Amino acid sequence: MEIERRHRPDPEEFYQEFAKPGKPVILTGLAEDWPARGWTPAELARRQPGLEVVLTPSAGAHRDKVTMTLQDYVAYLAAPDERMLYLASWSFQDSLPELLDDFTVPPHFADDWLALLPAELRYELMWIFMGPAGSGFKMHQDVGMTSAWNVQLSGSKEWVFFPPEDTPYLYGGEVDAFNPDHKKFPRYAQATPWTATVRPGELMFTPSAWWHQTRHLETGVALTANYVDRSNHKQVLEWLEEVGNQRPLKRALAKIASQRLLAAARGKS
Repeated sequence: MEIERRHRPDPEEFYQEFAKPGKPVILTGLAEDWPARGWTPAELARRQPGLEVVLTPSAGAHRDKVTMTLQDYVAYLAAPDERMLYLASWSFQDSLPELLDDFTVPPHFADDWLALLPAELRYELMWIFMGPAGSGFKMHQDVGMTSAWNVQLSGSKEWVFFPPEDTPYLYGGEVDAFNPDHKKFPRYAQATPWTATVRPGELMFTPSAWWHQTRHLETGVALTANYVDRSNHKQVLEWLEEVGNQRPLKRALAKIASQRLLAAARGKS
């Protein structure tokens, strides 16, 4: 199934048609004026060439992570080896805080309840991803059953999604959706993939609990953030209850949810 594209829907339209029912969508026209559209590996390395980053192999038999400077990683991207080293989940805010001035969170995702948590319970869930053609992120569900937005800033990327009800067919994310081993994972044939190619400037919305996998078609950079709001707080709170060791966070988030939902109800009355 091909994922729908929607050009600049208003936030409530997006909520009703995609966020609330939990349906992936590509949003266009939301990042047209971002200076971040100029983020390429070379541009990021120019800002701080000696900054060390941790890279993850995304192909081949190698699994050991590698540390390089951004400058050396740019050189690697010009001639990547079989490891397809991938810069995944780079928390850039401390090392390159000026990058925060290069974009504005779209209003569709601005009501992030995580930002309302006490500082000691708050998690930073915004990252840069960067890699060569052929690299990518293995099949997974996003952290804590949060939802996410991901803007492709340079290069193009393939996405494959699976709804939560396909979980029994995905073997805990061990399946490679781009090259599935049907003998090893026979139940995978019952899964229903949702597919898309995201181009520069486009935003991919990942609903809570959806499995997904990515693969770069060319060298590229993306910005992503995970969040909690009225569309997914129930799933997040259920996950926190299941893990059982995050009770202060669960209590704080439940309180925020109650306050936000009450305020919304009063606003409608």
